[in-house]
Amino acid sequence: MIDCYVPEWGWWSATHQCYFKLADPQPSLSDPNYPGGRIGQKLYRGVCYWPSPSPGNGWRLIWAWFADPPPGTPVTPEELAERAVDSMTLLGPDIHTSIRPGGMALVGVPVWLWTSTGPSRW
Repeated sequence: MIDCYVPEWGWWSATHQCYFKLADPQPSLSDPNYPGGRIGQKLYRGVCYWPSPSPGNGWRLIWAWFADPPPGTPVTPEELAERAVDSMTLLGPDIHTSIRPGGMALVGVPVWLWTSTGPSRW
């Protein structure tokens, strides 16, 4: 059984068979010790299990750049809310009135307002 989170290693990614933890501090893109950095990506330290016939326990340390957190790493509630809002197609209300466009109304006389409903309106 593999734990989902180990404080020293980070969060488990079944896709990569690694634990990933965000490098802190993040290196600059010009740092020669971390080649391969790309704009918009962050550096993660990975502790991966790669079984091999050679002696040893199979755990290896890697460094990887990701634009998004590796699969399995948790997201904050704010990130989940942003994703939900971005995936929605929200339309404003379709408002109707009892006065014809360009028409006039009298003060003190009721004016009816209503909205249309539909798959993306209520």
